[in-house]
Amino acid sequence: MREDYEKLKNGTWIKVTKQDFEPTKEKKYYFKNPFVCEGSNYLNFYKNGNFLYYGYRTGDLAYQTQFTKAEYAAIAKEKGIPEGYHIEVEVTE
Repeated sequence: MREDYEKLKNGTWIKVTKQDFEPTKEKKYYFKNPFVCEGSNYLNFYKNGNFLYYGYRTGDLAYQTQFTKAEYAAIAKEKGIPEGYHIEVEVTE
């Protein structure tokens, strides 16, 4: 069998690449407050103190600035953030 192909039971060959076996990364987002001064209006979660604040979007070990939609939904529910309050900005790598 060739390295980059896998044979199905019915005898059909399909192309399989290395990416097919790598886990897919969930997209991450910054969440901006449209009512705070541009630049320092990104949602930040301080992990040690378990509180939110608005600041720049540079992350650190102590605080998180990038969230999956599921992480944000959990925080929003816990902290009472209304749906649609923040603007989503997709993180590009």
